[in-house]
Amino acid sequence: MSDGRPYPWLSQQWEGSWTEARYLIYQPFGGLCNQLACLECAVALARATGRTLVLPRWRAQYGQPWLSEGSDYFDLSPLSRIVRCATLDQFAAARAGSGDGEGVALVRLHLCFNPAWADARGWELFPELRSLLANLEYLREVDAAAGLRLGIAAGSAAERRRWSGVEAERSLELPQPLRGAREVAAAFGDAAQSVLALDHSFCAAALPSLLDAGERALLLQALRPSPRIRAKAEGCLAAARRPCLAAHDGPWRSDRLAELTGDPRLWPAIGSVASQIGALLEGRQLASWLVALDAEKKKNTAPRNRKYDGAKPWKQNPTSAREDTDSAASRRIRRHSALAALSSLPRRAEAVLQTAERGEDAVALALADLWACVCADFFVGAP
Repeated sequence: MSDGRPYPWLSQQWEGSWTEARYLIYQPFGGLCNQLACLECAVALARATGRTLVLPRWRAQYGQPWLSEGSDYFDLSPLSRIVRCATLDQFAAARAGSGDGEGVALVRLHLCFNPAWADARGWELFPELRSLLANLEYLREVDAAAGLRLGIAAGSAAERRRWSGVEAERSLELPQPLRGAREVAAAFGDAAQSVLALDHSFCAAALPSLLDAGERALLLQALRPSPRIRAKAEGCLAAARRPCLAAHDGPWRSDRLAELTGDPRLWPAIGSVASQIGALLEGRQLASWLVALDAEKKKNTAPRNRKYDGAKPWKQNPTSAREDTDSAASRRIRRHSALAALSSLPRRAEAVLQTAERGEDAVALALADLWACVCADFFVGAP
């Protein structure tokens, strides 16, 4: 019997009750692109388990401060057609009558198929991510800031190492991403607690096995940058000479995965990227090119114009002025020695993104850069 979905055989419709106060909260993982992947998997897991998804805060890159929630950067309304969602404030209100850690199950996911987990050297190359997972830095911050009563923010350093404040805690090894509702139920179905807290959701689920084509289309629609950010990026690209190439790169020790696996093909050196861009400029007779970065490491990345209410450490005002940023986009390459090989290439046009930077914080800037890649005529991707 069809339930009206385009491809109903690809996933199971949740038939449980959404009236139960059952939630899934997770730690966003890595840079902006990985955080988008985390949200996709979290949506699938929340839907498969019949839990309300607690929407996260965002940051442009690991090591930088957590800024606003998703409504400041995306139109997340399409998600409501896939899974029930709650903001951090709504989740805090639902937890108001609970004791610290009451009804909270913490699950740490170990991805046996990912080199960072499978190789003993993995976390030595990614110390910021190791700290996030080991110390639950995101969950601890939002627990303290929003009063979520997860049992994670409180306690001595010795208690925090064991996180004994939660009602239940365990580790789960995944030999591969969870595939289908049965595997998800086997992994999390025994969690009777009302709150399922994951140390991350990165690559934890195979999306085509849990969401059908129509649902994945809604998910992609929700993850498009907001009209404000899209309009800025598109307006800037309109000023670039066409055809234009966008190169996505990042100065964040992008050789780490190649170093870990011993396979340099996985993560090309910046010199190889520069050679490829140069060949495309001449071979395709491109009029211009620009570089888009995941994030800029700036001195002033903390959110401004915070509202203090006494009970909570801080809450960012989403209507306030955005973080001040460097307006000269063309200085990006010169600031990062890892990208120096790109500085000699002709016809660089990333100065057209200067107007997109005005009045935006680091997350919005990274999204504008990614959307510029979508709008360009050609694209070259690098870490």
